[in-house]
Amino acid sequence: MQNKSILAALAAFALVAGSAPCHAETTNAVAKADKLELTAQQKTRYHNIHYNYGHRLIPEFVFKYSIHVRESIEGSDTEFPEQFGKFLVGLWNDLWGAEPPEPVGLNSEIIGVGIGTNDTDRVNGFLITFPEPPQSPDNYFAFVFVDKNMNLRYLTYEKSISFGGGNDNFAVLCGWNPNGSRANYGLSGGITRDEFLAVLRPFLTKESPPLAAWNPSGGEVEN
Repeated sequence: MQNKSILAALAAFALVAGSAPCHAETTNAVAKADKLELTAQQKTRYHNIHYNYGHRLIPEFVFKYSIHVRESIEGSDTEFPEQFGKFLVGLWNDLWGAEPPEPVGLNSEIIGVGIGTNDTDRVNGFLITFPEPPQSPDNYFAFVFVDKNMNLRYLTYEKSISFGGGNDNFAVLCGWNPNGSRANYGLSGGITRDEFLAVLRPFLTKESPPLAAWNPSGGEVEN
């Protein structure tokens, strides 16, 4: 894919995504929300945009442009990863409209996750790092990879529910699938990058990880 066509595809998707219902004005307090010292109203809006961004628009894009995502992971498309990173920043800004908060920490990179004692035993994929999540189930991280059955996967590492006095520095492994089903894999751990990879690593060694463990509309999903 030529650079111009990549940019055109990203721009077209961002234009549609930017029309999402996020029209309220952003205050200066929210614009400096990297530490998430927010009022209840500001936190609600920050959560709505963060959730829409990481749970709807990015996975929708990943599955829509799956060919380029797969080729990037395989190493045959060297242009897309950089453009994807720019797209993530642009999409974040578009969703906010006026005075978008700085997307502190937002990053995407292709990494290899070791799954064995041999250095060649690795699963390559896009690691996406999100701005600090304001509440459950907003994302700390996402990992996009191709599993052993050649399925493209979008896994999320989400802020867990706080039950008052509990540990807020806790996350759970979930994900979204091409058919729109939601998966909750019941694996959890700390919120740092290394802790996420530690939780992710055993999942990647499974011969056939389930595509869907839970459907938001109710019941199990057959794939």
